[in-house]
Amino acid sequence: AGMVPPHEHRTQVMTDIIDIEDWVRDQPNAQIPDAKNYRLRLWGGDGFDEKRSLSDAEPTGRQILEAFGRFPADEHVLLYLPRNGKLEEINIDEALDLRTRGPERFFAFKTDRLLNFVANGRRFSWGAPTISVALIRLVARMPDDETLFLERADAPDKELADSDSVRLSGKGLERLVSRQPSWKLDVQGVLLTLTTPVVVVKDALAQAGFDPSKGWIAI
Repeated sequence: AGMVPPHEHRTQVMTDIIDIEDWVRDQPNAQIPDAKNYRLRLWGGDGFDEKRSLSDAEPTGRQILEAFGRFPADEHVLLYLPRNGKLEEINIDEALDLRTRGPERFFAFKTDRLLNFVANGRRFSWGAPTISVALIRLVARMPDDETLFLERADAPDKELADSDSVRLSGKGLERLVSRQPSWKLDVQGVLLTLTTPVVVVKDALAQAGFDPSKGWIAI
């Protein structure tokens, strides 16, 4: 008679703690596994708090707010930025699965209403009367190599630096757009639009329709 091998018993070791922000940055499309604790980051008006940990993989908005000392929780609005997703609001009694949504950041506001702005054609909600350009880049996922502009109906669009802030109000909807910076170069009467401030002379000649091998002298 043959020998029957004993059944193999495999014990899955649960990760002690997972930093949601680091996981999403390093493994943007990988499933966040079960863990004993999850480390989160929250913005609270004047910057990001130190990260805090929760042992519940499906906390409510109230649990998240209270973990960061936001009392009473029902006087706050909680927004979060899901992995590869758009800024969303979570009700304080609503449960959020940290493993599937992969919230990169949380934002807490002591307010009873949200204000709106539009960035690159998409509407976003915010809980404060001002928002920095740096935060607009974060929540609207605007590329770092593009310049932000505040659209204006009665004047040229205003270029914004990352140190600037945009004032929001319930009266009008502020609209922002990001564009790649460009430079104009006149080559023998031909106006080129370039996306870099440095260009090789022969390349500029070729783009303007001149044969670089004809012995041109660039002045």
